[in-house]
Amino acid sequence: MMNRIPAMFIGHGSPMNAIEKNSFTLEWEKIAEKIAKPKAILSVSAHWVTKGTKVNDEQKPKTIHDMYGFPEELYRIIYNAPGASELAHEMIQHVSREVKVDNGWGIDHGTWSVLCRMYPQADIPVFQLSIDRNAPAEEHYTIGKEISYLRDKGVMIFGSGNIVHNLSKVNFEMQGGYPWAEKFDEYIKSKIVKKQYEDVIHYQSAGELYKQAFYTTEHFYPLLYVLGGGILTEDFITKHMRIILFVFFLIIFFIANRYNCMQKLKEIDHLQQQARDLRYEAISTSSELTTNSRESQVEELVKEQGLNMEGAKEPPYELYK
Repeated sequence: MMNRIPAMFIGHGSPMNAIEKNSFTLEWEKIAEKIAKPKAILSVSAHWVTKGTKVNDEQKPKTIHDMYGFPEELYRIIYNAPGASELAHEMIQHVSREVKVDNGWGIDHGTWSVLCRMYPQADIPVFQLSIDRNAPAEEHYTIGKEISYLRDKGVMIFGSGNIVHNLSKVNFEMQGGYPWAEKFDEYIKSKIVKKQYEDVIHYQSAGELYKQAFYTTEHFYPLLYVLGGGILTEDFITKHMRIILFVFFLIIFFIANRYNCMQKLKEIDHLQQQARDLRYEAISTSSELTTNSRESQVEELVKEQGLNMEGAKEPPYELYK
């Protein structure tokens, strides 16, 4: 069995990252060099939002240029990665909610603007899973858990979005980010590091910060698919400690009770064997006493009749003519 491929969430930022070199794109390239090359990539992009959950299964998914007002050079990028039809249909069977095949979309810039820097050869099969606009945060996290098995098969779960995504507040002349944006980003990061995923799912626990971080959730939700693989987290254990301890002591009680039952059964078997031995001994003694009693009666009868009888010295013979 191969080592588990990492799940990855990347803030894809501006589509210009596909053609510009900066600290972000250089880091993406370094990440690709550090980790094992995946056999396939399942992307959950903030830019494919649908009613219900959809997946594409094309052998050659098309490159979607779903952005406007950018240089022509960006629109000439075609990310010709092959699709992963078999994996897409296999994945559908592992998800508890309905997942429909939909090839009306393709590989959008949330996916290819990052992958073209990480894997420019486009030789890794890519398929994309949509975000159901009507599903609650818990549902997206659950889907993430259900598809996490793919990582054991060499498939990267790739979430592309942003922790903070409020275009109404963008100021291109501003150096750095807004304090509220940095605080929310740090809040989410600290919860992930501490494996307190429930607080990430219920991001409202950040208070007023989340209201400024985003108005719509499509850029935040891909993160939940990536976190979904963390089923037995410290946070989970802490929140369910009573149930875990109850199950543990129930198992101990069962084992102890089973051992006591086995000991009692052994004692019963031993007593039954003793009873059988005593019964055999009683039958043998009774038979011996019966024989002795008969011999005694014959001897008394002989004495009363005054007969002279001797025991046979040789066995009797029967002669045939």
